[in-house]
Amino acid sequence: MDSGRGKLPGKCIDTLQAWLREQGVWWDQEALQISSGVGGMGIISRKEIAAGSVLAEIPKSAVLSIRNTVLAADLAAAHLDLDPALRLAICAERALKSRSRWHGYFQSLLRPYESLPYLWSPTLRENLRGTDAEDTVKELMMELEAEAPLKGENDLEFAELRHILDRAPALKGVSIQMEDYLHAATLASSRAFTVDDFHLEALVPLADVFNHRCQKVPKGEAVREVSGKASKKPRGATGAARDAFGVWQGKVPPMQIALAETTEVHQAKRSGTGPSGHLMIYVLTDLAADVEIFNTYGEFSNDKLLQDYGFVLEQNAFNTVTLSRSFLEVAGCGRQMAWAMQHRKMLQLTQENSDDDMEGGEEEDPEEDPTVEVHGGISSNFVTFFELPNARGRARRGKKSWPVWPRQLRTLLAVLSTPCSQLDRQNWQIKQNQRRLWWNFRTRSLLRRALRRRWAQYPEPCEASEDRRRWRSCKAGETKDSLGLRIGEKEILEHFLKDVSPLSRKRRVLHEWLERHPSSEGRRGTGLGFELELAGDEFSTWNMLVQHEWD
Repeated sequence: MDSGRGKLPGKCIDTLQAWLREQGVWWDQEALQISSGVGGMGIISRKEIAAGSVLAEIPKSAVLSIRNTVLAADLAAAHLDLDPALRLAICAERALKSRSRWHGYFQSLLRPYESLPYLWSPTLRENLRGTDAEDTVKELMMELEAEAPLKGENDLEFAELRHILDRAPALKGVSIQMEDYLHAATLASSRAFTVDDFHLEALVPLADVFNHRCQKVPKGEAVREVSGKASKKPRGATGAARDAFGVWQGKVPPMQIALAETTEVHQAKRSGTGPSGHLMIYVLTDLAADVEIFNTYGEFSNDKLLQDYGFVLEQNAFNTVTLSRSFLEVAGCGRQMAWAMQHRKMLQLTQENSDDDMEGGEEEDPEEDPTVEVHGGISSNFVTFFELPNARGRARRGKKSWPVWPRQLRTLLAVLSTPCSQLDRQNWQIKQNQRRLWWNFRTRSLLRRALRRRWAQYPEPCEASEDRRRWRSCKAGETKDSLGLRIGEKEILEHFLKDVSPLSRKRRVLHEWLERHPSSEGRRGTGLGFELELAGDEFSTWNMLVQHEWD
């Protein structure tokens, strides 16, 4: 995605098109147009385009990867990880200028790099305090500094990377500094696509001109060999948020285009490498004429988009805010938390993608499990955080919809609300009947306290509406993006806080009655949080109680 600050867009478009033709890239000029706008470059449809149409075909020789750079042999011999290797490849090709095959491509970029948070000044990064991006940006900065530590002010002592540059004949006499490496890292982060098992990730010219929009990614890999027809435009209207960075309502629009391998090429001047010679950009859904065609870089939250791409979305159904498990740890819950940690496999409370979660086996004994610290009730793969989504559940019977609480959070709260004496006896009920067990006075109080503690992480714990006023008065840039990120997170927290607000008198009567009748089956519903499934005398008793106490 190109931010429109820097060179003149019209000249950059001409430079890009000339370079694409030289490299044998074909695109349907009757169907699409490379255009400039408020956000920089973009792709506009000239006519209606049917699903399944091929918009462009790109030889793999035109992509910039660790396999076809001038440093390919040196990178292979050094056995570097993919991330630093790709950054170094981009850095080297940019430093070669006109001697590089991709010189025209680099010249066509509106800006030589993206303004990502790790390049911001400490004052600007302070705007991220309290957001989910704060810690991830710090971790990335530490990773980059470990790869390329500074010696002096701007003299790059590349450590293990330095000897690669010194040994490469093509880079003789070329000076590469820390700033060059960091700028190359922004291009690798914001423009790289997964190509195949040979090239791995690479810069794919033309494919990176499509701007990002919140779209639902279909099942399967983003880059694959395509067979058969693409899906037609789905029925029904798509959803959106009422306000900028507000809570999403309705369906998520489908993905419009995808990148895939193809063996049938319309026009090809060069042969590529890898399992097939070309990539193609093809259409997944029917597109109207004279509209911008969007790609989706993934179902990413705004903190991920800001960290890797340098922007945030005002309309993002996949926005989340992280709630740490430690915010739920209060006095009186220690034994329940330790029990949940011990039975994390059965309860599916393991950290996502952890090794322990992938393996089978019986429950661990904390005295025999070396990954467990018994005194703190901590496990290396015990879930440490929950992502609260920017979405509403389906409304029932004309009532307002409720927040979608994460499954793992509901399971843990069901454990915390169960008396210690009943945990071993009801372990199967916690998993099977968590919808009834987790929603009560105790869990509502725990959630309210946890959400308020999460809110207090922001330097200015004001309402989202006040941050929104500041955001509207800001000019486009890093400060406005930081405010947008914070507004989106606060909107989600406010949405969840409303669901755990103190109970009114009539709701409290029903909760007290339910606690006195634990055998009654309950399911998540409207308002109260319960849709009762009672029969006979129990229903009559409950109905009489409601008629007497309700209004």
